Amino acid sequence: MIPPLDERGLLPPGTHTCDGLGDVERHFATNARRAHLLSGLKAFLHDELSAAAFDLDLYLAGSYFSDKSHPGDIDCTIVLPFEQLASFGLLIGLAADGAKGRIHQQYEVEFYVTFESLGGNDFRQFFSYVGEKTAQAKGIDAKDLRGIVKVNSWTTL
Repeated sequence: MIPPLDERGLLPPGTHTCDGLGDVERHFATNARRAHLLSGLKAFLHDELSAAAFDLDLYLAGSYFSDKSHPGDIDCTIVLPFEQLASFGLLIGLAADGAKGRIHQQYEVEFYVTFESLGGNDFRQFFSYVGEKTAQAKGIDAKDLRGIVKVNSWTTL
């Protein structure tokens, strides 16, 4: 369940689970810009990820999940279990630098792959920090925490 935004205008810290993108739409597609971004995310999931990552955990984050009226994009990561690494070459290719630019331009989605158990970047953790831009805009510390959203049943668009 996605909770209301806190007094900072951000999701409260933690991972908030929702069943499908309908919950995201009800809470956050509150104007034309936000609806457009969600539409881009849905297209990205359908066109690019559904065949490559059909059963992997999807996490969403960024300024879309705040009180910012015109966020720039939606951040997302798929968690790739170590034991399945060899099976997901296409997915890894989507996270490569060249594909990232195309994905952002076409869908307005910042896409990352979190490689579980490799000791590298866990983008779920990275997304949990407020970050410099939001911290400056809100007068808070960049290392303060905010919430992220785990979407169950994301392949049934």
